[in-house]
Amino acid sequence: MNIQTIKSIFAAAFALYFTLIAFNNISDYASNLAFVKGVLTMEDVFSNPANQWRAIHWPWAVPVFYGLIIIWESAIAIILGSGAYTMFRTGNRNPKKFNQAKELVSMGYIMSFIQWFVFFVAFAGEWFLMWQSSTWNAQSTAFSLTMITLGLLLFHHLVPEEV
Repeated sequence: MNIQTIKSIFAAAFALYFTLIAFNNISDYASNLAFVKGVLTMEDVFSNPANQWRAIHWPWAVPVFYGLIIIWESAIAIILGSGAYTMFRTGNRNPKKFNQAKELVSMGYIMSFIQWFVFFVAFAGEWFLMWQSSTWNAQSTAFSLTMITLGLLLFHHLVPEEV
């Protein structure tokens, strides 16, 4: 199996993963909405009330934030899926189009990094103190997905394609 095919498979697999995330967030909207609410309202952090001023209690904020997350995840799925499809289709036959598709996949991986590291590790974890929550703590999952994303991005860029 050549490197182009492997890179295409990795991109397609991550596109599938984000498709499933978006699907789960839409099909199980209520429980995942409760997660977003729990994080934003900081309802069970142990440094409460010292840091409660950071919490967001506006009724409209939770569905807006959650909707933006779903849109972001869906965009990642579409971008990675489109890039993977084009990479599969072009492979060794058209290096220029393959490289254009690689740029699309790179954008998807960067968006994934932003989701897992910036949104979940930095903002949810540190600003909203998700790491203190016994109920709504997804820090280890977010960190694992950050590392998977970085591994895919490094492989995607540092392993040269066969000529």
